[in-house]
Amino acid sequence: MFGRVGVGKTHVAQALGHQAARQGANARFAKASRILAELAGGHADRIWDKRMS
Repeated sequence: MFGRVGVGKTHVAQALGHQAARQGANARFAKASRILAELAGGHADRIWDKRMS
């Protein structure tokens, strides 16, 4: 999802994850900036494949 600040993107994403979890699915929530930082760290540490999995 994308859009202007304050339109409810995070709220909708969390609600979808919550509903999926209530139906028995595994769900995780993370902002894109956090995911990209984690992947960049894996690239620097040369463990990119491990972090991708």
